[in-house]
Amino acid sequence: MSTAPPKTLTNAAEMRFALISAGTFLMGSPPDEPQRSTDEAQHEVEITRPFYLGVHPVTQRQFREVTGHNPSHFSADGDGRDAVRELATTDDLPAECVSWDEAVAFCRRLSDLEPGRTYRLPTEAEWEYACRGGAAGYQVFHYGDTLSSTQANFDGEYPYLAEPGPCLGRTSAVGSYAPNAWGLYDLHGNVWEWCADWYGKGYYQVGPRRDPAGPATGTSRVCRGGSWDCFGQRCRSAWRNGTEPASRHEWLGFRVVLVSPEGPCASS
Repeated sequence: MSTAPPKTLTNAAEMRFALISAGTFLMGSPPDEPQRSTDEAQHEVEITRPFYLGVHPVTQRQFREVTGHNPSHFSADGDGRDAVRELATTDDLPAECVSWDEAVAFCRRLSDLEPGRTYRLPTEAEWEYACRGGAAGYQVFHYGDTLSSTQANFDGEYPYLAEPGPCLGRTSAVGSYAPNAWGLYDLHGNVWEWCADWYGKGYYQVGPRRDPAGPATGTSRVCRGGSWDCFGQRCRSAWRNGTEPASRHEWLGFRVVLVSPEGPCASS
């Protein structure tokens, strides 16, 4: 008799993962969504397999423990050290200044360290599906249809259909704002997050309904979610961004998927 998989898992690097169930959702945005972009044509997508997704973006501590170094701008040795001088540690800030290839290498290294488990970047469709939190009806953010910088880390002078708010001017500790219904944090703002896909402006019109994985080739990789220096518009669940895979920026990080949770792993 099979048992239901645990809703959360914690691995040896103390990375927590939430179970994202299979399901169908509306990807993209409707034509009347304020401040939308032309590459967001709304369409139905089915995610056919459940997966585990990191509850937070990969932190500086986790990146350092797996790779042996910390490339982050907002760290004690980074170019942005003055902005975090008041912090006792930057371990809980998201790792940034990580290229797409370095994010993929992190997943490969983590898989090698934990036999029986496979880690990878999420597809763009998986990322947006997880961001929306399994909501029954469409909404712009997992919070609703407006966004203030009291709800997420972005440039609070430019909210989305809300009153202006604070502007931190750097990354914040992961988990500083409320999670979505699946227990995932920081999907709006803090750092952009690499996805596995090549970016294709017109891909939504030609991609498959089931488990789309992006174009076969391209020049930019998808990153999602907005960041600490973005306007609220770009933190929308549907907003798409393409960045050259060699890029390293203080606003660019990632979170990972755990595909095969076999092997010793704590549940909670």
